[in-house]
Amino acid sequence: MNASLRWRDPQIPSPQPQGARGGRRQPVLVPLWTRRYNGPGNDEDTATAIAVDSNGNVFVTGASAGTTVTADYATLAYSGSGVALWTNRYNGIGNNIDGSSAIAVDRQGNVFVTGGSYSGSIDTTSDFVTIKYSSSITLPRLDFQKVNNQLVLSWTNVGFNLQSAPIASGTFTNIPDATSPYTNSLTAPKQFFRLESP
Repeated sequence: MNASLRWRDPQIPSPQPQGARGGRRQPVLVPLWTRRYNGPGNDEDTATAIAVDSNGNVFVTGASAGTTVTADYATLAYSGSGVALWTNRYNGIGNNIDGSSAIAVDRQGNVFVTGGSYSGSIDTTSDFVTIKYSSSITLPRLDFQKVNNQLVLSWTNVGFNLQSAPIASGTFTNIPDATSPYTNSLTAPKQFFRLESP
């Protein structure tokens, strides 16, 4: 007796039956996570390229308005679950328009971005600039301990902001002037905490 076993990944939708006109119904795709980035210029930010490393980390690069009127390179790293890992910006020597257009990741996880950068006024021509970022990603770690009737939170990633929300699925907001160690009274209303990159 011949038998075959077919395995189907439960994350992949089953093929849909054909419609009345013979066409296939499209599977419904559900977003797993969404991240937005608003640069320091609080103006136009545009992603131009994306790459994924062998660990599932996601890297996005593009042009982002800086604190002056011009754009800079902006490259962001996220874990596979959407946690922000780092943000790197590049403002060229001309303090003018800079924008990355391509990204690649090597086998060691190093990230390479390249694009154009004006070295002088807008009347000059642009140069291409290529940047290599190290693969050593320091993941944010939030430690906590109970001391008397207080919760003491500590972290070493000074580039991250401590945020809180009343429920885990709620909107997290920065805690003003929070530095490590941060003390929260256990008699206060229940709070959820996390670290977030600026």
